[in-house]
Amino acid sequence: MTELPARTRQLLLLMALDGTGDLRVLGGAPTGTQGLEDLAPAERARLVSVGGYPHRLAFRHPLIRSAVVELATENERRRAHQVLAELWSDQSDRRAWHLAEASAGPDEDVAALLEQTARRIPHCGDATKALDTLTRAADLSPQPADRRRRLHRGGGDRRIEPRVGLAGRGSPVRPGAWRSAAFRGRRRPSALNSDADLTTAHRLLVGAIETTDHGYDAQNSGLIEALYNLTLVCFLRSGRKHGSRFTWRSPG
Repeated sequence: MTELPARTRQLLLLMALDGTGDLRVLGGAPTGTQGLEDLAPAERARLVSVGGYPHRLAFRHPLIRSAVVELATENERRRAHQVLAELWSDQSDRRAWHLAEASAGPDEDVAALLEQTARRIPHCGDATKALDTLTRAADLSPQPADRRRRLHRGGGDRRIEPRVGLAGRGSPVRPGAWRSAAFRGRRRPSALNSDADLTTAHRLLVGAIETTDHGYDAQNSGLIEALYNLTLVCFLRSGRKHGSRFTWRSPG
């Protein structure tokens, strides 16, 4: 991978981060690249293929796409996301996500765009993505009050919460009831059946712990429950990363 020309690696990174295979992405490539011509070394190395109608790019294996992203520096990834945000300026949801990934720190403008995106997603039936979008908006919120509001909305929106099973019987994650962000004993974490589910659960639990005034009291039952479930989510994420399977049993 590293022996490929720099311009080829730039194009591969754009295509990997875009994730659609849409060759229009090449039109937003950095100055000096020549589109398909600069992709040729990657095709000859059998890393990618271009075909179909309309033509689309496909990575030969998902691990190749992952390697392209991992080999890039943080600045290279942020610049690529900025390019993609400009390229898809007419598609607000895609633009918002790329702007979020291009952000180096809290940014209220981007957080607000993500929150608007989250309002639209549940109507498409993808509640997990909606919750993940809200928690990412919370990550980017400069003001603690906005961060809490976005996290609490994600935990209390009935169009979003049931898919991830994070709020008991639908009770919102609000001040005084923040521990509803933790899984109840009757809501098994094994129901989280994808990396996206686990990532969203991790963000919501961490956000609830960080934004609630519990004083980190070691006797606080809600804090204990949240930390237990956060540990379990981390364990499950680690197992998925290394290809392991676990059987979860409720304590007691």
